[in-house]
Formats: sequence, structure tokens, C-alpha cells
Amino acid sequence: EDDPGVGDDGDPGGGDGEGVDEDDHGDGAAWNADSQLQAPQPRLPAAGGRAEAQGGRLVRGTRKTMAAIRTAISHVQNLITGVTKGFRYKMRFVYAHFPINASITAANRGIEIRNFLGEKKVRKVDMLDGVTILRSEKVKDEIVLDGNDIELVSRSAALINQKCHVKNKDIRKFLDGIYVSDKGAIKEE
Repeated sequence: EDDPGVGDDGDPGGGDGEGVDEDDHGDGAAWNADSQLQAPQPRLPAAGGRAEAQGGRLVRGTRKTMAAIRTAISHVQNLITGVTKGFRYKMRFVYAHFPINASITAANRGIEIRNFLGEKKVRKVDMLDGVTILRSEKVKDEIVLDGNDIELVSRSAALINQKCHVKNKDIRKFLDGIYVSDKGAIKEE
């Protein structure tokens, strides 16, 4: 006879669609825990097994399993924070002699950096999907990156930072560049 707790493919869960890891969040972005975590999905054994659930919380488990669970919790918390508040990274221009000029382009979706170390080269950085860039009105030589996905916002900040690396000079002396000064959820001001 068929066991109601096992689906057609032998997967515990009944084969009724429950336990599917891929979810549609409404904005077209899907998050698949299996591909994101690269760790086995924890299964809670029956009472008396190695791990026990108490009040919806896993009390004991292997170190790898606990790390995978914490990673999944962090991903979900970042998804919720991104949708409700959004993420903001602030970056400052640092220069000793040649002032760095930056202009925001393409409807707040890119930046052009000029006069870095007095060079004539124009450095262009396009923001990743969902990330906007603005110049700060309160602070001189500051740009602000906003977006819903912390990974895309931080990667956009890294792209800007990497475009302004000093080459063929002593980096202990030449500290010019664009650096992240503040990061976190968007706070109401």
C-alpha cells in the first residue's frame, strides 16, 4: 500500500507540492535554498534522534547543519529588510591633491569618475539591476547607493571602489580612492 507520507518519487512530503524550495516573491526573483546554501537541507528526525525541535527551534545538530540553517535565516532576514526598508551604502571620495569629479549618469543608474590622481581617463561604472546612485546633498564628496538586494548594492559599491585603485605607486602613501563609509538598512531621516 502507498504510504501517505511519501510522494511518488520517494521524497518525504507526500508529493503534494509541499517542501518545494523555489518560491516566487512577486517581483520575479526566485530564491532556491538548495542552490544558494550548498549544504544538505536539515531533516528533523523523530523524537529521540540526534536533533530535536523544541518550540520551533533546532536545539542540537551538526555544525554544518547549524551553519546552513543560520545562513538560510540570514538570507530570509535580508530579503525581508530589503523589501520593507531597503539597503543603503554611503561612499566618500578620498584625495590628497587632485579632486575627484564624479557625475551621475543614465537616470541614476551609472557614474563617471574623472580626474582621479589627475588622470585624463574617464572611469565609467554601471550599477547592477535595482541599484540607484545619488549624490549626497548634505555631505561634500559623498555618493549614496540604494537598493532592495544587499548583494547587488554591495557589489555595485565594490565595482566603484575597484575602479579607483592606485597603480604603480606606494599605496601606503597614495590613499586616494572612493571608499564605503557607511552601510546598512535605510533609516528614516
